[in-house]
Parts: sequence; C-alpha cells; structure tokens
Amino acid sequence: MYPPLVYIAGPYTAPTVEAVKLNVSAARHLGRLVIDKGWFPLIPHANTYRFEELVDRPPEFWLKGTLHLMAKCNAVIMTEGWKKSKGATGELERARELGITVYYSVEGLPEITEFNEKHYKDLK
Repeated sequence: MYPPLVYIAGPYTAPTVEAVKLNVSAARHLGRLVIDKGWFPLIPHANTYRFEELVDRPPEFWLKGTLHLMAKCNAVIMTEGWKKSKGATGELERARELGITVYYSVEGLPEITEFNEKHYKDLK
C-alpha cells in the first residue's frame, strides 16, 4: 500500500524573491513534519520553484496545474499564512468542492496508521 498523499497549500508569491523563498521554506518544513506522521507530501511550491523566471505563463497556469495535482491527494494541509493568499484560498475552495479532507495544523493530521484504519479498513 502506498502512503497517502497530502497536498501542502499555502502562499507562494510574494513581493520579493527572498519572501518567495521563505514561503517555499515554510511549505517544505511542513512537508517534513507530515513525513514524520507517515504521509507523503506534495509540495507544489518546491515543484516549480522560480519557474516563473524561466517561462512566461500567467498565474492561472500554475494554479490550474497544482489544482490538478491536488485532486490526486488524500488530504490537504494549510500552511501558516494561507488566509493572506488568493491562491491558497482557491486551493482550499477546490479541496472542499472535491470532498478532500483539509487540515489546518500538523497536530490535526492523523498518523498514517489511524488514517489507513479509517479509510482502508475494507482492504484488509
């Protein structure tokens, strides 16, 4: 059985390159914490970090791509500061539309064994 996927949602864009780097670092840090609980993190921040400097695409391109990835996940977890991000707010809305469980802290994210017992009990 594969580990469940958790999508890390939070701000990426910022006024400076350094602030973007901090947002990516925060998402990666949260990813490390969810790994400790047995989940596999999907961190869109790190997936295409600074690609906007390499290719000219509108913000919608990036958001649509990451929302497609999110649809494959078992859960979404929001980073600190997500409420200030238009993109993260959109990710939250889409997760709710898809019926994906959303967590707002790593403390609320269940351990992998608890998640598997609840969601995969029929597979045993």
